[in-house]
Amino acid sequence: MANKKIFTFKIGENWKVVVLAVLAATTFWFFNSLNKNYEARLSYPIAFDFPRDSVVIVKPLPDEVRIDVASGGWNLLRKTFWFNVDPLIIQLDNPTEIKFLTRNSLYDIIKDQLTDIDLNRVVTDTLFISVEPKIQKMVMAVVDSLTIPLATNYRLTSAITYEPDSVLIEGPSSLMNRFPSTWLLEFDRSDIAGDFERSLAVPLTDNRLMSSTPKSVTVKFRAEEFIRDSLLVEIQPVNFPNRYRGKVPFLADTTTYVFYTIKGDLASQVSDSAFSIAADFKMYNSEDSTITPVVLFRPSEVLELQLLPEKLKVGHANQ
Repeated sequence: MANKKIFTFKIGENWKVVVLAVLAATTFWFFNSLNKNYEARLSYPIAFDFPRDSVVIVKPLPDEVRIDVASGGWNLLRKTFWFNVDPLIIQLDNPTEIKFLTRNSLYDIIKDQLTDIDLNRVVTDTLFISVEPKIQKMVMAVVDSLTIPLATNYRLTSAITYEPDSVLIEGPSSLMNRFPSTWLLEFDRSDIAGDFERSLAVPLTDNRLMSSTPKSVTVKFRAEEFIRDSLLVEIQPVNFPNRYRGKVPFLADTTTYVFYTIKGDLASQVSDSAFSIAADFKMYNSEDSTITPVVLFRPSEVLELQLLPEKLKVGHANQ
C-alpha cells in the first residue's frame, strides 16, 4: 500500500503578519474606493423655519426627505455615517396657508443647499404640513347642578361659586372654533356630602394642542342631608252649615297624614302643631261627597308636601 503524504499549513508564529497583511489590503481597498464617484439614495434631515409664537403645529412636521445624489465616496460617507449632518432648512413665510410641498418645489430648495454633492432627484413625493393659527378664547366655567354626584339623600343648599369664573383657552383654530363659550366641569369624586371645595381641571379637547390659564377652577358649594318624614295632623272644618239638603254634614275623615321633606338636622323641630290644614265646605264635591283639604300654614323649612288621603270624606247625619 502506497504511503500517502499529508500536507499541512501551519501559521504558527506568522499569524500576526497574515492579519496585518489582510488589514492593510482592506484599508487600501477602502480608501481607494472612497476616491471614486457614486450614486446613492439618502434620507436627509430637514427642518422648517417659521415664527412659532402665533401658530400651532397640529401634526408633527416631516423630519427627513429621500433624495438621490451623486458624489465622491468621502462626501457620501460624511453625509451618512461619520458626522452629524446639518439639516436642510425649509423656509415657510406663511405656514398656516401652506398645506403641502411637492417634489418639484422641494428640488430647488434642496439643490441650493447641497453644495458638495449633486442632487439627481427628489424621491419623496409630497411633504404634508399641518400648521394652524393660534387662537385665544375666554370660556366660562360652569357646573351642571343636576350632574353633581351627591351622596344619597343629599341636596345642594347653597349657590355654586367659582374661582375664577372663567379661563383663557388657547389652541389651533380648527379646535377653538368648535369650542363652546361655556364649559362644563367634571367631578373626579362621588358621594359628595357637606361642604365641598375642590379644584377641578378644565377639560380640553386635545391636551397636546390646547392649554388653559389657569389649568383648574376652584368650585365651592354646600350639600346637606334631607329626610322624608310624616305626621298625623287634625283637620279644621271650615264653613260647614248646620244643615245641607235636610241633613247635618260632618267630616268623616278628621285627620290626614302630612308627608314632607326636610333637612335632617331640623326634623326634630317640627311637630303636628306646626301645620294648619282645613276642610272648607265651599269646596264640597257632591258627586263623591268629598272635600280636598287645604294647607293654611306650614313651616317654611318643609318641602314637597303631600297629604294622604288627598280627599276627605264628608258624612251626613239626620238631625
